[in-house]
Amino acid sequence: MARNVPGRYTVTVPGFGSASEARLPFVSPVGSADVSCYTPAWSFGAPGAGTVTVECKTPGGAFTDSRFTLLVLGASGLPGRMAFGSTLGMATFPGNATFAWGTGGTVSVTRLSAPPAGRFDFDPKVNIPANLPRAVLVTGAGGPTPQCVVPGFGSTIDVYCQVGTVGANAPFNAAMFELGRPARRFASGDNGATSGGSATGSSTIGAAISSSGGTITTARTSAGVYRMTVQGLARGAGGSETVLLTTRNLVGASRCVIVSWQSVAADLEVDVRCYDHTGGLSDTAFHLVVIE
Repeated sequence: MARNVPGRYTVTVPGFGSASEARLPFVSPVGSADVSCYTPAWSFGAPGAGTVTVECKTPGGAFTDSRFTLLVLGASGLPGRMAFGSTLGMATFPGNATFAWGTGGTVSVTRLSAPPAGRFDFDPKVNIPANLPRAVLVTGAGGPTPQCVVPGFGSTIDVYCQVGTVGANAPFNAAMFELGRPARRFASGDNGATSGGSATGSSTIGAAISSSGGTITTARTSAGVYRMTVQGLARGAGGSETVLLTTRNLVGASRCVIVSWQSVAADLEVDVRCYDHTGGLSDTAFHLVVIE
């Protein structure tokens, strides 16, 4: 990874260049600061290594150094039903997503006309039954400084993009899938808050999935401060995992960041902080994905 200027990075991904397989990056900021990270550009079209540009900025739009996690999804990366796509470069809506691939056919995106601006309906066409959980990822793409959140999802993904505190028709990458890599650890679930951010105390997460078979619980220790515990998903010797987070709040310009994660006994614990548009800690809904 190369740091070009403060807050701007070029990540080289060995072996991910491919002229025949669709691939798309997703990124989440890591740390205790109120930061947004997104992917303005990427290239996987030539054989060999792929590259991803990541930019991280403060709520005011200033570049700032930040740690982040990066996941590149490809058409052959995961079993089961899956789809991903981008709106970067889309000229008309409704239309077919760019850089897209899916097990259910063409991935399409509709830009909603109802206010606020910046609302989209991303249709992955994966046809996961309504009673089964699914993992969802959304990352801002292109520019300028998009912050994209997911107020809700089911068969489609409701995406809301903002620049600052204003809804904006900014580009994004989105994905929906049901399984992790074969024989590897995987989990996904919400923090138990409503889209209005009303999580309190501790709760067991419904509509969640974990390859360990254990439950996923969340504990709110104070306003905007959460710890999600995935039972039985601790990292084994020599293991590693990527943790990504998607904010699920339509209110204001709220955003959530991963502070850290660690294995504790047999479990995996992920600490998260959520902020409102003023930079204050605020109760907010989020969706977490862990993939080895």
